Amino acid sequence: MKRKWTPEEVKQWYLTHPETSGFNTYSNPEDANLIVRKPRSQGWTLNFANPWSWVLQGTLVAIILLCAFLA
Repeated sequence: MKRKWTPEEVKQWYLTHPETSGFNTYSNPEDANLIVRKPRSQGWTLNFANPWSWVLQGTLVAIILLCAFLA
């Protein structure tokens, strides 16, 4: 079962996976967090290994497209 990782564990994951840290992306299938803090900059990012992140992203894109279409 997945568990939510602590911020310290997320930082350690970024250190051991340098291929993703350049893009400020996070894709950890072992972590149940939906949103995590970026390692080297201000802000947050989605855990793209979490299926709910794709649902959230799709919903936001659909809302934007709907607003643009109705405007």
